[in-house]
Amino acid sequence: MKVGALGDAVMDLLLFVDDLGSCLKLEHCYPLVSYHFSPGGSSANYAVALGKLSIPVIFIGKVGNDEFGKRLLREFEENNVDTRYTVITKDMKTSFAIIVIERRSSKRISLSYWKTYTSLKLEEVNHSFLDEIDLLAVSGYALIQNPLKNTATRLLSKAKKMGITTLLDPCPYFSELGFPSLSKILRYIDVITPNYRELVTLTKTRSIEKGLKKLRRYGPSILVTKLGEKGCAILHEDEIIVIRGFRVKIAETGGAGDAFCAGFTYGLIKGLSPPQAGVIGNAVGALAVTGVGSRTRLPTLDDLKAFLKKHEKSSTLIRSVLRKLGW
Repeated sequence: MKVGALGDAVMDLLLFVDDLGSCLKLEHCYPLVSYHFSPGGSSANYAVALGKLSIPVIFIGKVGNDEFGKRLLREFEENNVDTRYTVITKDMKTSFAIIVIERRSSKRISLSYWKTYTSLKLEEVNHSFLDEIDLLAVSGYALIQNPLKNTATRLLSKAKKMGITTLLDPCPYFSELGFPSLSKILRYIDVITPNYRELVTLTKTRSIEKGLKKLRRYGPSILVTKLGEKGCAILHEDEIIVIRGFRVKIAETGGAGDAFCAGFTYGLIKGLSPPQAGVIGNAVGALAVTGVGSRTRLPTLDDLKAFLKKHEKSSTLIRSVLRKLGW
């Protein structure tokens, strides 16, 4: 199976500080602990994570014809991501984000230049990529601003009519637009993967079961809530199943949700049940947060196998995943 990832590709500048509150005071000079340039963007992270797991993946998005754009494209190609359908513009700079992170708590604020990736128009996209894929994944960041919002909505509608599985990974900004905005999209969605805060914002309930069942009424058949280091919760056969997360030493949490979605997608593609796919999602997400930057510690297939085998005695569900995958 081949996957299409539609949405954002961004160069991130990560700035690490000891005290986020102090560094935000006006007219106050505050020393950085460290800084890192890191290729990012939710959809781009997802695509790279799948590529590292040996899943054929196409990225559909827009970058500038500049050094940041060239670096993003190079990293795609180094990780088996097909960029034939990525638009390169000479008229705009590649999207960029400055993210200030408190080292101990991982609290963060960000300043983002979205103008380039959100400028992708429907007529700029070669729709023939739809003939190549079996699953189309869209980030919530693709649905917050036109013309990309219109482009993504139209492509999701077309994919659904063609029988292509569709996945939506919401984001905080999209969730804040409210349920009416989401409900118009949900009829095109088969799989949805909000984190808990996004689920609460969207559905106005703190109950995972009630929230996921509300979303299910509008279209999706596979529903999972990401719970960070606690793992994930899946609505499966009309009941909530919590899949416990893995304990790891956390270096930085950016991109963990994108990594989870890639792992969950991998599991579904390989014929696992949603709870079993949740194990893969948890594992890929856990490994991703052991490095600084969204992609520095994304696992290869061999890394994933070794990690799961290390934990196979802790869970019958993990053992069932290993058996199903022939590992």
